[in-house]
Amino acid sequence: MSLEQHVIQIHVKPESAALLCEESCFSQLDKLLAARGLGQRQSCTAFPGTGYLLVYTDTASGRHATVHVQTKPPFPVLVINVVQPGDQSQLGYITTKVLEELREEVKVLLKCKPFTTKRLPVISHGTEYSCYFPTVDDRWSEYDFDKLVFEQDTPYQNVKIFHSQQYGNVLVLDDDINLAESDLPYTKAITGNGREDFTGKRVLILGKSVDSRSI
Repeated sequence: MSLEQHVIQIHVKPESAALLCEESCFSQLDKLLAARGLGQRQSCTAFPGTGYLLVYTDTASGRHATVHVQTKPPFPVLVINVVQPGDQSQLGYITTKVLEELREEVKVLLKCKPFTTKRLPVISHGTEYSCYFPTVDDRWSEYDFDKLVFEQDTPYQNVKIFHSQQYGNVLVLDDDINLAESDLPYTKAITGNGREDFTGKRVLILGKSVDSRSI
């Protein structure tokens, strides 16, 4: 079974950072998370001068959450990390609507300004294949792959072809995205849009990928 990871970021005003160190605040967080099926607080670890880590588990459902409290100026922040089984038919499955309600309630608890809280898109783990690929500047891109069409190890690289609703078939070499059927208009443009006949000709292509690992 796959796992889903949800992250909520709460940026706190510096003048309200003292709230993050109060046991009454932790007790309120305990109630809010328990009400969402995230179980009871199992531990609270203090990081002297910087913050706290709270751990919650619900053994019956397999859900758990961590709350990382960073109190050090100039940007105090509280990060809630929720992990749950990806089976949406499971009793008590925590929906994005429930997580939005949790975000709003924590924002009120910590007296945050508008637009200082954010719920990040869900990340799935343990699926048949990953839809996440790193970019050359070390960021993540997520694709809407719904099928692994082909996979083979050659003497040179691992070759995969995924199907995407948005891009059509997508070629992936050594886990680097290379090209897709949706690139065809670009290919036609750089080859003359049919004005040149390349039949029987040898073509030299000079240049490199933006991500040199794809060459």
